[in-house]
Amino acid sequence: MIETPTITDSPEQMTAYISLVVNCNEIKTVMGPAIGEVYAALQAQAITPTGPWFTHHRRRPTDTFDFDACVPVSKPVKPTGRVKPGTLPAAKVVRTLYQGNYDGLAGAWGEFSAWIKTNGHTPREDLWECYLVGPVSSNNPADWKTELNCPLVAAGAKTASSNPDSAVTTERVFSATPRQVFAAFEQPDRLAKWWGPKDFTNTFDQFEFKPGGRWVFTMHGPNGANYANESIFQEIQPDKIVIEHVLPPWFMLTVTLTPSGNQTHLSWVQEFESPEVAAKFRPLSKTANEQNLDRLQAVLDDCGR
Repeated sequence: MIETPTITDSPEQMTAYISLVVNCNEIKTVMGPAIGEVYAALQAQAITPTGPWFTHHRRRPTDTFDFDACVPVSKPVKPTGRVKPGTLPAAKVVRTLYQGNYDGLAGAWGEFSAWIKTNGHTPREDLWECYLVGPVSSNNPADWKTELNCPLVAAGAKTASSNPDSAVTTERVFSATPRQVFAAFEQPDRLAKWWGPKDFTNTFDQFEFKPGGRWVFTMHGPNGANYANESIFQEIQPDKIVIEHVLPPWFMLTVTLTPSGNQTHLSWVQEFESPEVAAKFRPLSKTANEQNLDRLQAVLDDCGR
């Protein structure tokens, strides 16, 4: 059903995209209008696509699809309507080609996933499909060609220590729903208001709230000092957000949201490379994390008023 998969380096790709979260039975009705809207925005701004359109799924589809409908471009699109500028990050991917009707894509992905597992590779949570030949270029579904891409967890990438002494854990109960707390992370204008210790401010240079997306920003201290930050969103779920801070000090932050009546229990676990590194930063991190969550509480209170 699929060609023999290969492993390749996929370069960073600038995109124009629309984000969608839909039920599985809605996918066929929303896809066409969304991608048409992207192409219309590009035409209005005289931007020529640099390749075929694709869908970047932020997580593996279940009964819902959470994805971006993307067109690759050579220069940034100006935000208009639902269309936004974005970037598909560079990644090492396993790639294959499926030919045939879209009804067979689920089976193709199943075969592809089995090959990846059998060959000992570790896939990331996200994936993308590139539609090389489709209904626009051929009326015969047997001719349609779809490129399947599964990004891999980088070999030799840093990982958090399994030793509990490497972690700094902070917990808090908020008088808000998990969805309201999640929104304070996914909306950059709100996130910038509360991220960081007391009296810090932020300037976001890049914010891609999706698995593999980059978050580049500068924190401005109350003393006038600037602190460069760069992170990668490794996992995004309605109840879980995993952020890898890639500049020193390296750490993996896992935020878990658990409903409790009309409240939300938030677990904030900051994992360092080793107990020694955690011991060095624990006094600073414990205070900073508590202040961070105090500021989140204030933003949630303002939203509830």
